Amino acid sequence: VGSEMCIRDRYQLINMETKNVLDSGTVTSTTVFNIVSSEYANLSAQKDARRRTVRIISDLVKERLALFFLKNHK
Repeated sequence: VGSEMCIRDRYQLINMETKNVLDSGTVTSTTVFNIVSSEYANLSAQKDARRRTVRIISDLVKERLALFFLKNHK
């Protein structure tokens, strides 16, 4: 038996001087983990899934911002 951990995050890149939104978006990541008979193992698996999902979300936001700066570099 398995379970899913899904996290969705919205981000905005804002020019601090003008307060204009330069870039924004939403990123989503889903991680699957197994459910077993041990409560401790389930909590550990859930914590690990959350950690992996947050890391993926972080990487996705970094990629989007890197693309923004590559496209808008002057």
